[in-house]
Amino acid sequence: MTTVTAETHKIPAELWDALQTISYEQDKRFLRDVSKITGIPERDLKQSLLGRFGMPTTVLVEKGPWWMGSSCHFMERRSLGDGFIWHPCGGYREACGACGKHTRSRPTASLKRKEDPYFTGLPQCTPARLGGELVWVRADKSVVSAEGVVLPMHIDITQGVAYTSERKD
Repeated sequence: MTTVTAETHKIPAELWDALQTISYEQDKRFLRDVSKITGIPERDLKQSLLGRFGMPTTVLVEKGPWWMGSSCHFMERRSLGDGFIWHPCGGYREACGACGKHTRSRPTASLKRKEDPYFTGLPQCTPARLGGELVWVRADKSVVSAEGVVLPMHIDITQGVAYTSERKD
């Protein structure tokens, strides 16, 4: 016994545009043929079948940045100074969900899947640019350099303001 389930797959944008163009041309040809057979003007057929504004079309929209759905599902641990930081693999995702580098990889101490419950308890940092350098801003507004050093300053991401640690909120 077979079971049919709905799945969502990504189609490259150029292919999707080509499919829409082909479908549109086929629809026009079909309406032209039906118009010749029935004697009903093509414009009237189009309006009665598709309405004035066309047919509603379901479009799958991905929540979040466009690259999240196409990136590898592994997180990598990198050493920084005396600690480490987890960051998403930047590789392009293949059909199995991982990039070519991680296709046959299994989760380890330095490589975990993004869905791993381990990450729910970790503090989240937001990347920011400070004087052209990448820094990480913690929830308490403290700042960590790309090398893992806590800097003597704070950044308020919502206000876009950086200030030294002597200032009190």
